[in-house]
Amino acid sequence: MRMAVWEARKWRDTLWTNILDALRERNPDAAAHAWAAIHSEQVVMLHGASIRAAALAWPHLDHQARADWLWACQLVQQTWISGNLPSA
Repeated sequence: MRMAVWEARKWRDTLWTNILDALRERNPDAAAHAWAAIHSEQVVMLHGASIRAAALAWPHLDHQARADWLWACQLVQQTWISGNLPSA
């Protein structure tokens, strides 16, 4: 289970980075504000910090970036976490 959680965090962080890259291509100003919000606090993008970073950047994300983040979290939950829970 620990490996599944580690893998989930790693993939969520990777997807978060991709979402920010796409935002930078669509709206460089919004991406700059998002990164500034993330860097206003110490957030390390190592294995799980993407949730905190997303919370800090949320006000600066456009609709597409928000939808992509929600999709990424759902994908990770369904793929790595739910698939590794013991059956009842």
